[in-house]
Amino acid sequence: MAFTPDGTHAYVANFGGTTVSVLTDTDWGGKVTHTITVGSDPRGVAVHPKGWFAYVTNMNGTVSVLGP
Repeated sequence: MAFTPDGTHAYVANFGGTTVSVLTDTDWGGKVTHTITVGSDPRGVAVHPKGWFAYVTNMNGTVSVLGP
């Protein structure tokens, strides 16, 4: 899981699947607003320091870039 710099969104890798969930309302437990298809078995998520992109590492050896 990784948070945007302002803490308003979280990106959660859905291990064992092929998606990442985007959550808002992180202060209150989070609400899934988007589910994005990425590579096989996403493991790690990192967010660009300015929040422009999220990078997801996948077990199939790929990196997915999520952006605007």
